[in-house]
Amino acid sequence: MMIASKIRKLRNKRGFSQEYLADCLNISQATLSNLESGKTTPDFNILQKLCEIFEIEVSELFDNKNNVVVYNEEFDNKSIGYVKGDIIFQLPDKLIQQYEERIKELKETIEQLKEIVQFYKNKNI
Repeated sequence: MMIASKIRKLRNKRGFSQEYLADCLNISQATLSNLESGKTTPDFNILQKLCEIFEIEVSELFDNKNNVVVYNEEFDNKSIGYVKGDIIFQLPDKLIQQYEERIKELKETIEQLKEIVQFYKNKNI
């Protein structure tokens, strides 16, 4: 069973309307409808809220519970989400920017080291 149908099944089991659940999730009813129909995939924050509302573990939303690894951490008041197995990898833009800056720094260091190596190669000639 896909996540979309599990969300719908859990909502119906609790007797929640789409409007009510959407309000609990701070999303529109149309967005919830898209989640339940499989047109869109819930992000990690929505998954967390769903699990709180339905009082279940994140792994219960996935077909193969043995393949689900859930990682969550707060970073600058933003949630970093990572679900391995079916879906959902979410990192905040700030973290991505920091990784990109670090990559740029490392590339610059590599270029500097290449210049040093070349200098010593030329010196020994």
